[in-house]
Amino acid sequence: MRIYILTIIFATSLFALENTLRVTKKSHDDGQYLFLLKKIYNNTYMKFKYKNTPYTCRPYAVVTLDEMEKSLVFNEVCQDAFKKYYINNPYAKSYAKLHLHLEQLYHLEPKKRRDCIMYSQGTRSYAESLLYEGLAVIKPSFRDELWKFRLNRAQLSAKDKREGVWGTTLLRECIAGIYAE
Repeated sequence: MRIYILTIIFATSLFALENTLRVTKKSHDDGQYLFLLKKIYNNTYMKFKYKNTPYTCRPYAVVTLDEMEKSLVFNEVCQDAFKKYYINNPYAKSYAKLHLHLEQLYHLEPKKRRDCIMYSQGTRSYAESLLYEGLAVIKPSFRDELWKFRLNRAQLSAKDKREGVWGTTLLRECIAGIYAE
């Protein structure tokens, strides 16, 4: 009886391992890889590991509030508005830390210049999540037509609901300046 139970446990373990390897191999075929999240610096930069190799990336195709706050593109009035926004909305500064989990595997699709598409909620990318919350805007020079529709939908939803940066007139005017240039 004991041998029978051990055989079933062993067979079940092999089946589970085989399915895990099949899923991992499949994810490599479409340009996605499983990366282990090691550190969250802020809403923009995160450190991952893939096969014991560190990899730092940022959300694909968006400019986050963290980047806007530190950008020299904005005048003092806009920079002060970003700082006040963070004071009034402390959750916004730690959005990544609240929604992502260290030591968890995430599907990543590396792109150019340390940009990556990270799937954080099923088929929704982390960049889309930031846009839906109004914590990022689409890069003005973004040209990837495949992703443009998805990201525009997320940004328009945040604008309509006045989420995040879209909730204050001053910040909306500051962000409009990015697209005017």
